[in-house]
Order: sequence, then C-alpha cells, then structure tokens
Amino acid sequence: MNRIPHPLARLRAKVLAIVLIILFICASFSTPTTRFNSASAAPAETNAEARATLAQGKTFLRQNRADQALALIENALSLFERTADKSGAGAAHDAIGDIYLRYGQYGVALEHYQSALEAFRSMREQYNLNLTFEKIGEARYLAGDTAGANSAFAQVNAQMENTTSATSASTNAAGATGNASDGTPESNPRRFASALAMLRGVSCFVPKNAANKNPADPPNEGHAPQYPGGSGRMDLRVFDGNGNPVKNVQARLVSRNPAGLPKNYSCESSKTTNEWGRALMDPLHIGRLTLTLKANGYQPLELPVTPEQLQQPLRITMQARSGAAQAGNATNTANVLSIAGTCFDLYRFFVLYARRERGAGRANFAANQLDAAKSNYQNLLDAADANSAIGKLGEARLSRVVARTSLADIAFRQGRFADALTLYTEAAEGARSDERLELMWAAERGIGKSRRALAAQESDEVKKSKLKEDAIIAYRAAIKTIELLFAGSPRADDSRAAFLATTKDVFDEASTMLAEMALALSSASSPLDGKAYMYAAEAFKITEQGRARSLLDLLGEAKAEISEGVAPELLKRKKDNQARQQEIAGMLMGVNLAGERPKATVEELQTELDRLSIEYDALENQIRVASPRYAALTRTQPLQLPQIQQQLLDDKTALLEYNLGDERSYLWVVTQNALRLYSLPARSALERLAMDLRAQLIPAQNRRSIVRLDTASDSAQRGLNLGGAAAPTPTNAASYANAANALYKAIIESAANVLNDKRLLIIADGALNYVPFEALVTAAGGTDYAALPYLVKTNEIAYAPSASVLSAIRQQTAAGATRGSGMLIIADPVFDSNDPRATGTGTQGTNAANLNAATRGLALGSAVADVTGCNQTRGLALGSGASSSGGNATTPNCSPKNMRLARLNGTRTEAEEIAQTARSSGGKADVWLDLDASETNVTKRDLKQYRVLHIATHGLLNSERPQFT
Repeated sequence: MNRIPHPLARLRAKVLAIVLIILFICASFSTPTTRFNSASAAPAETNAEARATLAQGKTFLRQNRADQALALIENALSLFERTADKSGAGAAHDAIGDIYLRYGQYGVALEHYQSALEAFRSMREQYNLNLTFEKIGEARYLAGDTAGANSAFAQVNAQMENTTSATSASTNAAGATGNASDGTPESNPRRFASALAMLRGVSCFVPKNAANKNPADPPNEGHAPQYPGGSGRMDLRVFDGNGNPVKNVQARLVSRNPAGLPKNYSCESSKTTNEWGRALMDPLHIGRLTLTLKANGYQPLELPVTPEQLQQPLRITMQARSGAAQAGNATNTANVLSIAGTCFDLYRFFVLYARRERGAGRANFAANQLDAAKSNYQNLLDAADANSAIGKLGEARLSRVVARTSLADIAFRQGRFADALTLYTEAAEGARSDERLELMWAAERGIGKSRRALAAQESDEVKKSKLKEDAIIAYRAAIKTIELLFAGSPRADDSRAAFLATTKDVFDEASTMLAEMALALSSASSPLDGKAYMYAAEAFKITEQGRARSLLDLLGEAKAEISEGVAPELLKRKKDNQARQQEIAGMLMGVNLAGERPKATVEELQTELDRLSIEYDALENQIRVASPRYAALTRTQPLQLPQIQQQLLDDKTALLEYNLGDERSYLWVVTQNALRLYSLPARSALERLAMDLRAQLIPAQNRRSIVRLDTASDSAQRGLNLGGAAAPTPTNAASYANAANALYKAIIESAANVLNDKRLLIIADGALNYVPFEALVTAAGGTDYAALPYLVKTNEIAYAPSASVLSAIRQQTAAGATRGSGMLIIADPVFDSNDPRATGTGTQGTNAANLNAATRGLALGSAVADVTGCNQTRGLALGSGASSSGGNATTPNCSPKNMRLARLNGTRTEAEEIAQTARSSGGKADVWLDLDASETNVTKRDLKQYRVLHIATHGLLNSERPQFT
C-alpha cells in the first residue's frame, strides 16, 4: 500500500532540490540567465523613449542648439516622471540646469539642480548626488554668492566623508585590518588623496611597461549581472606598485545573500593568477561581494566589490611588504578601491574631489579666507600627484597647474611677493612639463605681477628697472599664450575658467604698467617721444588687444558660432569635433543614468580627447588659411598707432581711448601727428561720477521699467515719463550742471587744450559707456538748461568700441559696397507666449504655428533676468536642513510666466514709415514683424543683400563690458 507523503516532507524535498540546483548553478560555468519581468512592457518602452529623448537633447546642446535641446529634455523629463523613474528625472533636471547655467540664469538653474538633488538622494546615487552639490556651489559662486557656494561645497565634503566612512565600516566588517574614520571633517578626503597618490596600477591606469610585458593582453571575459541576484563573472588582473603583473596570487571571491535566494546563502570562487597576473573567476550569483587577495611578499587585501565593477577587467595593485607603514598604505588602497570601484569610478571620484577643492578654493579666495583657500589648493595638488593612478590624465594635469598657480595667487595677496614669484615660476614649468601650454598664461601673468610688485619695493634703481623690464617680458608671454587659445575649444574654456585670474586681468595689468612707465619718462600734457612714446604705444596696442579678446571670449561663453567665409565641410568637421569632445567629457565627468557606462576605458577616452584637441587646433589653422575673412574675425590683429593715425584720423579729429583701472585710469589722446597720455582717477571714482550724472539725466521718479509684473497695467506708458512732468527749476539745472562738469573735469579737462574744436572719437571703458559725452558741460553752475556750455556745442562726438573695430568696419564697408543696397527693418517682436500673435490669432505671419513655447520661455527668462536683477540666487535648501546663508528668500518670482516684457507697438508704425520713405525714393526695404522679428531669423537667414539693418527692440546692456552689448 502506498503511503501519502506528509506535507512537511514534500516541502523538505522541494527545498533540498532547490538547494542542489543552486549549488550546481553556483559551481557551473554557465552564461548569465535571463529573468522575465511580469510587469507590462509599456513602462519599459516609455522609459527607453525617455532615455533616447534625453540623449538627443544632450546631443543638440553639444551642437549649441539650446532651444531644441531644452524642448527635448523637458519632454524626456515628462516621460521619466510618467514612469516614476527618479534617476532619469534627476538626470533631466540636471541637464536643464546646465542649459540655464550656460545662459546666466542662475536662479532657474538652481531650481532644477535642487530637483535633481532630491531625485538622486531618493535613489541613493552617491556620485550624482555629490556632482549636483558641486554644480550648486558653482552656480552660487558665479552669481556672487560665495557663502552659499561654500555651503554647497561643504555638502560635497560631507557626502564624500559619508561614503568613505560607510566603506571603511563595511571593509572592517568583512575582516580587513585598518583604522576607521577618525571623525574629523577632512580626514577621509585627505586619506583618499594620500592613498590615491600611491595607486600606480589600478584599473585603466596601468603603466605602459606593464602593457608592454603582455602585448597579448586578453579581452575582457567578465560580465556584470543583468538583474539583482543574476549571474556575473570577474576578470581579475593583479599588478605590483611598478605595474608588473603578480603571479600566483590566491584570489577568493565570495558572494553573500544574492537576491531571490535563501537567506544567509553564499557561494564562492577561488583562483590563482597566471604569469600575466590574471585570474578568470567562476560565474557566481551576485550578491554582496568580497574579494580577498594573498601572495608571498605582498600585503594581503580584502575589499568589497560592486556588481558594476565586473563589467570591466578589475585591475588591482598589491603593495610589497615593507613594514607597518606599508600595511597602512595597503589598507588605504583597499579603501580607495572600495570607494571608487573600477577605473571609471576612480577617475570620476577624483574629478569630483578635484572640483570640490577647486570650487571651495575659489569661493574662499573671493571671501579673502586665504588659509582655507590655501588648504583647498594644497589638497588639490596632493591628489593630482603626477605619480598617482590618475596623474597622467587631463583633469589631473589641469588640477596641478591650477593648484600651483592659485597657491601663488594666495601668496601674492598675502604680500609674499618673492614666494609668489617662485610659485608662479614652478606653475609655468609644471604646465610646460605636463604639455598643457595653454594653461601657462595665468602663471606668466603672475610672474609679471610679482616682478612689478618687487620693483615697487626695490630701492636700487638699476635693479628696479631690470625687474620692470622682466615683468613686461612676462606679460608679453602671457598675452602671446592667450592669443593662441582658440575660441570654442574645450581646452580654451578650461584655460579661461579654471583660474582665479581672468584673461582681461592680463591685458589691463600689462597696459597699466606700460602706461606708468611712459608717464614716468614724460612731462605732463606734452606729446610723447622716445622711450615714453614706445611704452605708451605698446600700452595702447595691448588695450586694443584686450578689447578684441574680450569680445571673442564673450562669444565663446555664449556659444556663438562664427561661420562667415568658412567652407561647409570644414565647419561641419569643427562642430563634430567640438561635439565629440563634449560628449567624452560628459562620459567622464557628467551625471550618468543607472546602468549606463562607457564601453571604452578611461585611458582610451582620454587618449581620444587629446587627439581631438590636437585635431581641433589643426582644423582652426586650416580654416584660417582657407578663409581670410574668418581669420580676421577670430584673430583680430589690432592696428599699430601709426596705422590708426593714417587710416582713421584727419587733422580735425582726435581719438580718445579710456582704460579704467583699480588704482588709476588712463586716457590716450591720439591726433594725426601726436600721442599724449593722461592719468585719471581710479575706476571706482569715475563710476561714482558717471552714476551721479545718470541720476541727474534720468531722475528716479521719471523712470519706467521695460518689464511689467502684469499684462496690461503699464502698457499705456513705457520708458521715461517726461510728458506732463513739472517744469525744470534753476536748482535742478544747477545740480545737473555740477554733476556733468565734475565728470568733464575728471575725464576731459586735462586734454582740453589739445582738443579745441576737433571732432572727438570716443572709445569708452566701463561705466563711461553709459555716459553721453555730448551732455557733459565745461563749467559748473547755471540756472537754464538751454544755456549750459555743453561739450557738443564745441565738439562733434562719435563713438566706437575700439579703433581696430572701427577700421575693420570701414574696410568691410568699402569692400562690400556692391554686395547689398537694400534695407532690412526688424520691429515689433513677440516677447510673450500669451501674445495673440504667438498663437497665430493676431498676426498675418506664416510662422506662428512653429512657435516653440519652451524656446520663447528661455529667451524671455534671460531678458527679464537681465533687466530686473532676478538673476540672483534664492535660498534653496541644500539638504539635511542646511541652506545657503547667501540666498535671498525675498527675491521675486522671476519665472517667465510671472513677468512680461512690454510690447513695442510704436516700432511697428516706425518700421512701416521708414520702409515707405525708402521705397518712395527708389530703394528696397524689407520689413520683418511679429514672429518674423526673431533672433533665429537674424542669425540664420542671409542678410548680405542688405546694406542697412534697422532693429527696433528692447536694448539690454552688458554691465561688465558695455561696449559689447
């Protein structure tokens, strides 16, 4: 008679069968299995669409197509939110923040970074979380909020400390020896920096001699699990501190508690490395991984391994036994590896560490916290050691030059000029040895500045003169290096943005020093000759160079493209090169979606990046040879003084060029036969006088903003409210005359005996760009506005951004006289997405249906921020209850939906009347109104047929460099 098994017996039999099957799988060499998800395929398809859309948006952004990029990335954000993919939503918010940061919209950028922060925190994506804190710090620094920047960078420090602390705890729990965190705020990052310097053979950074000893380095046979608890395999490569493979290493990999398997379940694989230091471990179901390495003559290692590390060969350095210190180093090495994981993770961890220290250093320097800044840059220099695992890669080479130069900047600010000179010299030599010559300009500038400061302290006239001449030589070298930077090159962007100094500082300081030397050799108000003339002429040329370079840098920062005269094929190659460089930079240093890793190694990506940089420079040179027009636009050669005198001036014209400085300002007066140089008050004094005059020109009660907070209340009256104003009084006239005369005395009067009744060609600087020179008066007092002695009554006045630009315009006008004879009038644009014309209901244009709301929002937001000051950062929470102390919680809502630029109705009538006048006289006049009056049309359509462009829209000034508005 058959007995029916007891239910518990059946259960025990099933469990036993399952265990036997698991043991068989654990010991087998099977390929990864596939697990079917019972969830609907629809969310997966939507998520895939979201990732593809985000990738396409980033591609457009790399191509400088920010309008299209924004629309796509916002669409990707919606798709990620629909599928509750927080990691994807965080990446989308991060990308949108990058767009707004690029265009100076710091408040909006911070809102998106904050959203990204919350998403990454919820997903426990440590690297992305730290990177977002770093971006918040950068945005706050750029907005002038140094306290908020430091607060954000401190959060990066706390997160890195938490990472290392948690790793040390898990390592110790697994049985490794070593000290846990000592609890000090900086202990773990410093331990990371010191340990990093000892890693020579980790991951992708194996020295070349190791690769040469194994020319047949086998391809990767490891793989990561495709799902939690899935099968994975480790391809282990072990090296010594010199990069040589280590044979007969006993490697043991233990996997504990794989997902979906019984509690406390574990399996393991043990192998011994071959003559090439390689061990291909058995496939395992992947849970919590621990790797143990033992070999005769080497310190043992025990460290946790992440599943993602199995995607690439895991390359590990073992330290030879040499005492207790070496044992401590081995523990640090294990900690770094457990933090950083693969070569990819190690490099990204270093980048984050470097940017954190660099960002905090800049913020501390700006706040004059010099000891803290010095600590930041010294940490950066230690971590970027040339002999470390990452020492030869681009970010490390950049970090070394920046750290050395910034440490010298700190010494200079502390008044240690001799020490600063030594440090600047070391920084220049380091840049040369690292083959990063484009980074030398800041150190060369520092050498010049230090020698100038030492000359001021020197009592021996011979030594003083020698120091001054050497300083000028250093400044000339810095300017030469800057002129070799190609606008738009990623390396050029790094070179401009990474240092405490700016390229403008170089031109201003060099010009100032030469002007001082010229005045020291000349008598007041006399025409210059001899050595004084040579110094003054060179100072004038450098000032002109600085203006041209500032324009190119502004175009580069705005991602503007100069394509005039460039062959389409060469232009495409240049754009593709730029896009690929930015793509690689994003792979190495940007936010990454969960599960996404570059297929190439870090070393391969860095090699490609270096090659692309060289190719970019070669392309620029090729384009300039093929297109003299492009060369003239991108490498402006300032005119020599004799050329200006011959080409621009007649005997009735005098050129007045200003350069405002922190200690004193200078005025060059150039006539057809002579050059004079005058010393003026410092920038701050002239700015105050200029603002006093502007206050008299436009009294506060008569001002109107071009931005309104509602849609209709201010539409009837825009701009100055002069109609119906009270009649001017004698007191008002006297106040105005006093302000106008005070500025006249400061900037014109010293040269009045030379100017007489000449035509004045004004090349202003700084706040003087806001001043109508015609309104200056030559004597104080007076009660009648009409009777005041205005400068315009005796002198005709014209303006130019620079003498070289004026010459170029005249040459283009002469060369292009036959190219176009028509007139284009652009007026009455659409500023508001709620404008009826934006939907096609209020316009006869054909482009209404193509209006991109996201693009309009971006453009409007940028304009509104510029004219309202809404660009300031707000008090956004940084996490853990911390917030920026520099935030402004009362800043109004600057969202485009809450502010409107007033429509310029009158410009429509103006445009139509101008066109009618031109046509009635036999001329050609085209008019672009409504949606046709757009920036896109101006930049994309062919305008060569027009001799005159008339653009009627709101004007927004660049307050930093007004001449380039």
